[in-house]
Amino acid sequence: MAAYRAFFIWFAISRYFDSYLQISIIAMLTKIIQGISAVKKIVFAVACALTLAGCVTSAVRPSMAKLTPPERVFAYQTNIPNESKLTVVRDSGFLGGCYYGFYINGEKAASIDVGEKVEFHLISGELTLGFKGEGSICIANVLQTERQIVLKPGEHKAV
Repeated sequence: MAAYRAFFIWFAISRYFDSYLQISIIAMLTKIIQGISAVKKIVFAVACALTLAGCVTSAVRPSMAKLTPPERVFAYQTNIPNESKLTVVRDSGFLGGCYYGFYINGEKAASIDVGEKVEFHLISGELTLGFKGEGSICIANVLQTERQIVLKPGEHKAV
């Protein structure tokens, strides 16, 4: 029975975290579970499942995403000659989530909620795009995740 429980915990964790973090989480959960009663184990397992479920996301089609309200879009909204366009769509979360700041070349361009999209009018060339969680409950609020893309004149990309 213990092997079955360990496999279930491993399977649940493996879907959402990288292998180093999986090992750390499993070791921590094993130590916690050893010292508690059966009823408390069930309550603990349900609490863990709900906590992990809050981080689950699912893709949103751009056509189904809501527009980010104008008060949370801060830059790159003016049409320019020979512009390139970038559409950013944020996945929807099971339990909602915190806003994510979206950065273009280090400048905060929007604050995007789950299931929202925003379109930016940009000059073509190489751009650095970044995401960073906003708020104290957000796991991703410490480090900004960045990547580079290249937009050609007249091109429209979605991320």
